[in-house]
Amino acid sequence: MKHATSLTLLCFFISYASFAQKERSTYQPRLFQASLRVGLVNSSLNLDYRLSSKTMASVDFGLGRVHFRSNYYNRFNENYNEYNEYYDNFLNFGREWWCPYTSVQIRRIIDSRSKIKYESMPYANTFAYYGFQLKYNAPELKEWMKNEPTAAFRETYQFMGLFGRQIELTKKGNFLCDLYLGIGGISNYKMTTIEPKWLIGARIGLSLWRHNE
Repeated sequence: MKHATSLTLLCFFISYASFAQKERSTYQPRLFQASLRVGLVNSSLNLDYRLSSKTMASVDFGLGRVHFRSNYYNRFNENYNEYNEYYDNFLNFGREWWCPYTSVQIRRIIDSRSKIKYESMPYANTFAYYGFQLKYNAPELKEWMKNEPTAAFRETYQFMGLFGRQIELTKKGNFLCDLYLGIGGISNYKMTTIEPKWLIGARIGLSLWRHNE
């Protein structure tokens, strides 16, 4: 968590505090952009598409780590016999596991200004936004804890309200930094249990292909 917070503050500093003597310019979002993005606990292929001058759709296909705290982990795994078993102890900090995932975000742009002078004027996917995310987490890649009644996690469904900022770094915009805060919930595969969930996201990206018109 400390590393995520530090990276978030660093990227905001780059976006707002750097180039202090330059005036801000307002940019239009690109029509389409494909990039590879790497975070602290996830990596993915990301596709950004402009739905309108103020609305972006974003799709991810990747591998990440799921983490949440619950008193009913059995409702999220393959242990049907003890599906409603209550689980709790003093050091219940939550469970986590690796799995493939895909997500869809709809983002509404609220500020597309930057002090960076991009070579691709007037286009750049640099903007502050709020939005909504739907995420599908596939079943756990491997059961690490054998004979553990709260292991072997199945697929989950996640929904989040988001607020963040995406920044194209360098004048050519070949690199990106995406920072966001989210609050929402995570549901089990039967959609019978929902647990609250929040996150701090910080990802660095490499642009693979983009189209502006």
